Amino acid sequence: MKKLLSMVLVLVLVLSLGAALAEGHTIALANINEKGVFGKLVKMGFENACESRGWELLYADNNSDGQTAVSNAESLALRGPEFVVDMNVDASVGQTIMDIFGAADIPVLAVDIALPGAPFFGIDSGAMGTFNGEYMAEYIKENWDGEVDYCVLITQIASGDEVNKRVRNCAVALEDCGIKVGTVEEIEGQNDTAVAQTRFTDFLTAHPDAQKIVVFTINENTAQGAYAAAVTANRE
Repeated sequence: MKKLLSMVLVLVLVLSLGAALAEGHTIALANINEKGVFGKLVKMGFENACESRGWELLYADNNSDGQTAVSNAESLALRGPEFVVDMNVDASVGQTIMDIFGAADIPVLAVDIALPGAPFFGIDSGAMGTFNGEYMAEYIKENWDGEVDYCVLITQIASGDEVNKRVRNCAVALEDCGIKVGTVEEIEGQNDTAVAQTRFTDFLTAHPDAQKIVVFTINENTAQGAYAAAVTANRE
């Protein structure tokens, strides 16, 4: 479902830009990263759309890192695009990024994670968290008698409280649906597959007797890491 949502978001975003810009324009994309399917789809969608319309695309990979995103903003601003789509995961540098583009009089669209004062394109993180929690609650009722030992939330603290509602609202929804949750535990995944795998492996090692564990993640990168940890431990 996450891959389907990613493709839908990419398609809508590209079509929206197509309606806003005419041929011959230059736009810039500061992508979230190229570690997972979502970032790769975004890049591919922009490249294909720009090529078919005769636009020039200026590209940078923020690599899920705030300082890289700032450096990319400085570089892109110097190249003078007419419009920037920025996907930055570090809320602490959001204003800096906006100041850079603002000084160059370049309009910005923030995607996935908000930037101060910029139009925002993305999901409602709180609603998504609630939906996922409610969906999981049905599974738990049908398969685990309405009880779990641990609810593990793999967070992305740098992105701010709003984004982390994607996982924190899941835990709230479980309890609202009547699920008996033993312990809710947060693990910082840093939007990185390897980090998530290592830290969830540590969790599994520390809780060898836990049988019913539900895991919610911000995105596919950390989901892949958590799943790999469970498979390696023979606890999937």
